[in-house]
Amino acid sequence: MTEFSNTSSSEVDAETETESLHFLGRLSKKFPQKAAKRALWAFCTPPRLAALPLPESFPRVPDGEKLSSRDGLMVLRWGTGPQPRPKVLLVHGWGLQAESMRAFVPGFLAEDFEVYAFDGPAHGASPGVRTTGAEFVRAVLALSEEYGPFHAVVGHSVGAAASSIAMGKGAAIGRAALMAPAFLPDIIDSFSATVDLPAEVKDLFVELLKEEARSPLEDWATPNLAHLVQQPLIIFHDPADEIVSVSHSRRFVELAASATLRETPGAGHNRILQNVDVVAQIVDFLARDKKEVLETSFS
Repeated sequence: MTEFSNTSSSEVDAETETESLHFLGRLSKKFPQKAAKRALWAFCTPPRLAALPLPESFPRVPDGEKLSSRDGLMVLRWGTGPQPRPKVLLVHGWGLQAESMRAFVPGFLAEDFEVYAFDGPAHGASPGVRTTGAEFVRAVLALSEEYGPFHAVVGHSVGAAASSIAMGKGAAIGRAALMAPAFLPDIIDSFSATVDLPAEVKDLFVELLKEEARSPLEDWATPNLAHLVQQPLIIFHDPADEIVSVSHSRRFVELAASATLRETPGAGHNRILQNVDVVAQIVDFLARDKKEVLETSFS
């Protein structure tokens, strides 16, 4: 799911890719099927975006223990000990990797959490070349079964949307904090407009995407599933986000009775991951009832 922005250094590569894809509009006129296949390849091939450096004000992040999930995903774990602890799962966004979520690790360790993060399918050290949001949903479901139950999940962008949908599908996750969740079909509309896909080629592209995902789009990629989420959930979103419109989050909280939205002007899309205030609010929100959860889960 290609994302485009000019708001931070980690997003420059995506902007360059946008320029290289403008030929799709011209290709569509003579070879619509070929253009649709090329659009699918571009949409499902994540860029390799570098994680932004942490501000000096953040505590040092210790190295995590490297694991491999049953599906071969690279997993990092922090904070294991002799006594059971509540677990939190960190789910990165498109083109990023587990490393991009490291700003949250010190705060959760200070609250005595066991912290998990992973490189999504076709991201970082995990296998694959291209992927879809549906595979992110399946990854969250599988990890919650293998390493959970999780007291909470923290998700960003595509990882945020996938986390919420996995929760609605029964993932063993108690609550969530999401940053700039990216849902379809708005992302498809934005991508198609950016690369100048005519309507008929866009329709071909969407059909190919359904085949690639091995699932109807409405089963994994729309905020209309929000009503299935019953767990406490908070969303942070910059109202001027140029990659994923805040309308995604506003629509979600309209449909999910358990969700609240905090708009964060100036936080950016990827830069929100290094926002000191947002990180602190998320750790505080997810740590509030950990004692009660511990007593319930391990008694």
